[in-house]
Amino acid sequence: MDADCLVLQNIDELFHRPQLSAVMDCCDHFNSGVMVLEPNKNILNDMLDKLKNKKIDSYDGADQGFLNSYFFKDSFHPLSFNYNADQYVLARNKHAYNQEDLKVIHYAHEHKPWLEEQPSGFTQNLRSLHELWWKVHNAKI
Repeated sequence: MDADCLVLQNIDELFHRPQLSAVMDCCDHFNSGVMVLEPNKNILNDMLDKLKNKKIDSYDGADQGFLNSYFFKDSFHPLSFNYNADQYVLARNKHAYNQEDLKVIHYAHEHKPWLEEQPSGFTQNLRSLHELWWKVHNAKI
């Protein structure tokens, strides 16, 4: 799970999902912000070899592109959007999703709730999602 994710509900059921489970992103790729992986030294060594010897290209030059190239064709298992709800998708489609069903919000891209100054394009719909992040952040546990 990426550090810019906010868990809203218990997600223990992910421990019972097969490798590799993730939410579909645009363009027939999965988003690597929330994934289910099983520790496997052989797979790790194979991945490191492919990275070192440039045997697999990453479409985005980062982990998500590499992981999609490595896993997608053979063993991808889709998760519901509720496990990796992109803040921009939520902001654009505010009424399309029931907030009670959301498990994880992913504050992907440049608009991070903890930034004092937001980049251009910050909307009121994003503001409400950022207020939710601060509410959880400031909660007394």
